[in-house]
Amino acid sequence: MSAACRMEAGRDCVVEERAEEEVMVFLPDLAAKRVLYLNATRSFVYKLAAVAAHVTAVDSMQHNANEKLKDHHVDNVTFKCDDVTKLDFPSASFDLVCSSKLFENLHDPSASNLMSRVLSWLTPGGHFFLREKSYHPSVGKVVTGDGRVYRNGRKYCGMLHATTSPTSALNVTRGKNLVAYIASGDPCEVCLLAERVERETTEQLMETRYSLSFILKLEWIFGHTWVSTGGEATTREFCGHLKLRPGQRVLDVGCGAGGSAFFMARHYGIHIHGVDLSTSMINLSIDRQENLNTDDKKRIQFEICDIMKAEYASNTYDVIYSRDSILHIPNKDKLFPKLYRWLKPGGTLFTTDYFRGTGRLSQEFLSYEKKSCSAFVTMETYGATLRAAGFKEVKEQDLCDKFYDIQKEELDSFTSTREAFVDQYSQEDFDVLVNICSNKLGWVKSQQFVWGAFTAKK
Repeated sequence: MSAACRMEAGRDCVVEERAEEEVMVFLPDLAAKRVLYLNATRSFVYKLAAVAAHVTAVDSMQHNANEKLKDHHVDNVTFKCDDVTKLDFPSASFDLVCSSKLFENLHDPSASNLMSRVLSWLTPGGHFFLREKSYHPSVGKVVTGDGRVYRNGRKYCGMLHATTSPTSALNVTRGKNLVAYIASGDPCEVCLLAERVERETTEQLMETRYSLSFILKLEWIFGHTWVSTGGEATTREFCGHLKLRPGQRVLDVGCGAGGSAFFMARHYGIHIHGVDLSTSMINLSIDRQENLNTDDKKRIQFEICDIMKAEYASNTYDVIYSRDSILHIPNKDKLFPKLYRWLKPGGTLFTTDYFRGTGRLSQEFLSYEKKSCSAFVTMETYGATLRAAGFKEVKEQDLCDKFYDIQKEELDSFTSTREAFVDQYSQEDFDVLVNICSNKLGWVKSQQFVWGAFTAKK
């Protein structure tokens, strides 16, 4: 091996070591838990064994299993050589099942069958962790000449959500592209965490998610990569007031289809951590991240996560930014203290949101609030909740006039594309979006609906 090859191999080892450490933080608490590790790698086996009660490590190659056994000096690891597609364990045998670069070796029928068996092996509330290389983000999957099957994150999420039994299902609760690989210019090393839940719970959660189709329809109104009012134009204006500097760290809460993250990385050279509950939003964002130039690509991480369940280190971010997303969170009094804790001293919180106005609320407005899973409050209540969380210099701005003008312009522009939109989707889809935009304009005029911004300091 040449010196250059040895150096490259060394760098790869360092990146992988950092990735494994990152995964350990990503996984749920493993204390006193039983773990099944499929397509096991030796280094990660022992990381799991250091915290779990027991690890069953499966490798399909006898040589690899023998090599692991030679190094086996712990009592809570069982190595097993077997074809993963033929494994058989009793129901509810494991609290966590994890796999690494396994499903690229399985075609869809075998992959789906294995996921169904994983579901049966999990305890109620147990988790399935999946780590794969997400190639060819523009398509669901690609089969290479050597028979490997490369799928994107969206395809894997769909497969996991489709895994059900008469009483339970897999629900994706977290997912991200690994920072260790992002730093080396590869945002497509992804991991997903799914929980075994009751089927009814999954169905309720799925109803609240944005579908990929709906996101792409919204982009006809707001622009490519944008799902919030004004798209790039309002983002440019708001970011201009934040005094962003190269090297700063920004948490984008409810990052949507990636527009704000891409804009800030490209124009300000800052590092963005985009978080969204929607698997479709995050997978679409990761797909698009692959198309950025190398420097911008390295500055962005996207994560599927319920922000109410997230835990990040205190004093981590210079700016926390959120566009029209916190309206979906009912217990804002629990969220804002978390955001305050994650900000660095002197850091800035900036949000735009929809609020209830002072006008009499119509049944149509209340129905929209329920269907959109929103929890609108007044601007006064929102500001008071920020102050109660510890924020200082809380400044609010009523943006209703701006919203009306922008939404009217966006609606007029969208209406002019009716023929092309209907050709791609349907007249019914077109009418739904026009109705939503028109209603918002009416609600603003009747003072039921407010668009506003808040800036606050730690």
